[in-house]
Amino acid sequence: MSIILTKPEYICRKRNALFVCSREKIDDYKSCLGNKCKRCKGSCCKRYPCTLSPRELLIKDLEYMKNILNTGVLAIAPVVAPGFYSKEPEYYVIRPRSITDPDTIVVGYPREYPNPCILLGKNGCVLDPLYRPTTGLLFVPPKNPKKKCTQYYDEEMMYKDWAPHQEVVKELMEIYKDVRIPKPEANEETAKIYSLALRGECQKETK
Repeated sequence: MSIILTKPEYICRKRNALFVCSREKIDDYKSCLGNKCKRCKGSCCKRYPCTLSPRELLIKDLEYMKNILNTGVLAIAPVVAPGFYSKEPEYYVIRPRSITDPDTIVVGYPREYPNPCILLGKNGCVLDPLYRPTTGLLFVPPKNPKKKCTQYYDEEMMYKDWAPHQEVVKELMEIYKDVRIPKPEANEETAKIYSLALRGECQKETK
């Protein structure tokens, strides 16, 4: 039976994950959970989806991971390892699906850029702040609006985070290699189903 987290348990786990993934540089997320992202309406999300950290998932719980992937919100996608400028070697991460992704959970490299996230609505991300992926929450706006955002969960940290879990990810890739799930719409219903799945409270059957 899959683990179920209460909302407080999930929030505590997520905040701990953010603390570690920021390399313990920030412990106050008001800047990335506040109104700046709301006013921005997803300029980053229009370019490419954020990446989740395995720390915000119960990555070793196979039933839990299948329930999340069955929502159709996420994809298993390749990423080039930091320091390499060709497509090899690669590793795999879990991220929200993008507009140009096929109707499969296991996807390849994006076919074009920009490649907007499917969770991007008219007013920005449809997810409540703490349910958003780690990359987005650690892409922190500066106090000076003329300066660029700081990316705390960068390529190096992402690789370090996901490298130990490649065996689990490849097991999921084998399960989902021929599974096709239509992309859900960016709305409150999708946000609710996905948020519940992150806490282990929801299961959506795959056709």
